[in-house]
Amino acid sequence: MPRITLRDPWGTHYQIDTKDTEILRAWFAETLPVVNAHYGERRTPPATITVMPMFSSGADDHADWHVDSFVIGKAYPFQAKDGAAGMLELEQLRKLQQDEMDEIRARLGGT
Repeated sequence: MPRITLRDPWGTHYQIDTKDTEILRAWFAETLPVVNAHYGERRTPPATITVMPMFSSGADDHADWHVDSFVIGKAYPFQAKDGAAGMLELEQLRKLQQDEMDEIRARLGGT
């Protein structure tokens, strides 16, 4: 799994770098209830997530996440509130980014 940074609505950042999905799921289970808590506020926006690739061998050709400059480093809303929901939303984000890259490439003529 990649390097993940969550930012809560008040600007606090939480970060993890791990390739172990069970560690990530446990981190989500511990962190997401805090990151997406509303603390009595009525219109609190969701946290945001930024995902950066990690490389298994130090080479660019073994990235575990998208490395395309169209999506790398972009913050996305992340509403999950527990570990299982976090893992599911992360997979949905991967698909969303792929769709975004495909759409941009199509508009640019397949670059």
